[in-house]
Amino acid sequence: MNQVMTNKIYYKYLNQLERHYKLWLQARGTRATLVNTAQACSQVSQIISDPAHTSLVLPSYPAGL
Repeated sequence: MNQVMTNKIYYKYLNQLERHYKLWLQARGTRATLVNTAQACSQVSQIISDPAHTSLVLPSYPAGL
């Protein structure tokens, strides 16, 4: 398998490396944000999904139509 991967190595232009770095940096920031807010998101998700926190929603159209 290593031989197959070796055949796919090619020269990378500066603009390719810059684009890859920007995408990698953005993904890294997204992961860091998700990790840093995981506890708060978990607490909010528990509140939202709690069956005790429901309300009756009336239909948006008049009854009988």
